[in-house]
Amino acid sequence: MDSYKRLQQLLDSGKDFCEIEDILDA
Repeated sequence: MDSYKRLQQLLDSGKDFCEIEDILDA
């Protein structure tokens, strides 16, 4: 699950939820 790993990295970096939702939408 590469996308899941990227999600975890974003959460770890403290990115905005909008960015995470954008990746999920992509």
